[in-house]
Amino acid sequence: MKGLQASIYLFLLTCFTFFNTLANIEINSNFGFEYIGSQGEIYIDSSRAESIQQVIGKKEFVKADDPTLSFGYTTTRIWIRFTIQNQTEEHQSLVVEVPRPHFNELELFEVAEDSIKSFGLTGVDFPFDQRLNKRRVFVYDINLNPNESKTYYLNIWNRLSAIHLPAKVWDNNTYNNNERKLYLGWGISFGIHMIIILFSFLLYLNIRDRLYLFYTVYVAVILIMHLYLDGFLFPLLWPNTPYINDTMRVAVPLLYMISRTKFSQLFIGIDKISKRLNMGINFLIYEMLLLLFISSFGYRLLQNFSEFYSIIFKINVILCLAVFLALIIVGVIKKSAQIKWYIISFLPYFIYTLSISPVFIKYTLAGLSDYFTADIDVLFYSFSMPICFVFEITILTIALAYRVKKIKDERETLLVKVTHQQEEQITAVINAQESERSRIAKELHDGVGQLLAGLKLKFGLLKQTKVIQEKEQSIIEDSNKVLDEAYNEVRTISHQMMPRALTELGLVTAVNDLLESTFTNTKINFEFSHFNIQERLPQDIELSFYRIIQELMSNIIKHAKANKISVQLFISSGNLVLIVEDNGLGMNVENASKGLGLKNIISRIKSIKGEVNFEKGPEKGTIVTARIPV
Repeated sequence: MKGLQASIYLFLLTCFTFFNTLANIEINSNFGFEYIGSQGEIYIDSSRAESIQQVIGKKEFVKADDPTLSFGYTTTRIWIRFTIQNQTEEHQSLVVEVPRPHFNELELFEVAEDSIKSFGLTGVDFPFDQRLNKRRVFVYDINLNPNESKTYYLNIWNRLSAIHLPAKVWDNNTYNNNERKLYLGWGISFGIHMIIILFSFLLYLNIRDRLYLFYTVYVAVILIMHLYLDGFLFPLLWPNTPYINDTMRVAVPLLYMISRTKFSQLFIGIDKISKRLNMGINFLIYEMLLLLFISSFGYRLLQNFSEFYSIIFKINVILCLAVFLALIIVGVIKKSAQIKWYIISFLPYFIYTLSISPVFIKYTLAGLSDYFTADIDVLFYSFSMPICFVFEITILTIALAYRVKKIKDERETLLVKVTHQQEEQITAVINAQESERSRIAKELHDGVGQLLAGLKLKFGLLKQTKVIQEKEQSIIEDSNKVLDEAYNEVRTISHQMMPRALTELGLVTAVNDLLESTFTNTKINFEFSHFNIQERLPQDIELSFYRIIQELMSNIIKHAKANKISVQLFISSGNLVLIVEDNGLGMNVENASKGLGLKNIISRIKSIKGEVNFEKGPEKGTIVTARIPV
């Protein structure tokens, strides 16, 4: 019985060879690679049940029109027959490569006159270890003797996406060299993606703008999509759980469309331009998230409704393209600040779409239903797409970096304005304080002081009156002493509020008078040194430094418990410098800066565009250094 079957198979093969002449893939000394579709023939198995023995004798094989064998979406099995002829006198080591790593089932047969050899059933429905060659794509090693010809049958079936099959026959050395170049390119691309992901995430941490977070997610999704579509994730992450491949096949493109749509929405700022379009985009995003949820947890359900799901998925692709076009149009009309960057980043996609437009025109002319099942996978698998993605994220990263710079410049400009306003407010407050002090000092001196002086004069005349008795004379003398003290106190307060020495003689004399009047007859020793101050300084600087010294002396007396104070006042390198040093308890600058006294000092020094520094002394105490350009 087995002999009879073998005879029948051999007869069918002989008949087929007699009536059909196959164009061979010819191997010569200069052979590099050849597309199988350019010389092969195809047969569509609608029943999806025919075996290699049944297919061998089929006369329905037709010449392939497309070297890259694009079939669009189909649930049938595809058989591809091709013959390889070694025209050299040398042994040839060849490689048959099927560069699309996501076919559900795939099997290569070598058919000879007396045998049929299978290279093993494999695909993403099977564990990765079932592949003869442990590569990211499907690869088969073929050996031909000198002048030998062999015929091969490639059986392919896909469940949830279109079949695009740019299968090739390679010279082994050429194939290995090409793979090295591809991996080098992949390494560069991976590095660029990782740098941009890290850079954009650091930008997000710096300015806390969710646009940069969604951009980080978008670039990460692009990287994941490339890793998945080029077959890297299956062997690395889930080699023994092949059912995840069906989930990822629909989840990855959905993640890309969701992340790109959301990022585009935020990048152009459509929520501030068009509320209706913004609502429509949000609805589309929520719908795709629901579709993603179904695809992630209902992959078995997708197997039963794969054709319907494919139509829904491709409708979403078209809607996303429409949204991107609408974003560009609305952004241009409303003059969005980011639209020019978005258009530049989108140019490679536009050029690429024009280059593949004949494919879509072909399906459009064939009918609307065929259009929905067109080969959208070409968009994701083409070698041109990674170049488009790298160009896009490079342009967008530049745009986002420029946006950060612009935001920082605006913040710095605003900070300068706020600082200027604060300085003006501080100056206005200080001027108001000094004006009020001057008024009060004048009133004390000219008003209360004159009244006290007149009263003192009358007490003196009363004292000289002889009719006053001795007891009353004592009371008058005591009252006169109190009056003297009151007069001196008013005079002192008047001079402190607006010291005459400062207005008439200058800062050095006023500081010296202040220190003498403050520390004379106390246990605190003071030293005052000054040099290189030969001319009067501007009034606001003299008054501010005088008030600062006044405040520092008050703080030393109240808090420092010092017994030695050193005050230095000099001009150096175009700056008026004040150094006040004491040997007291020292201060906690952070806590002290919350006090009213030091706040007044800092405010005054800022009002005259100076700077002040508080630090601990070499052993104990505090050193205060104030500096102002003059």
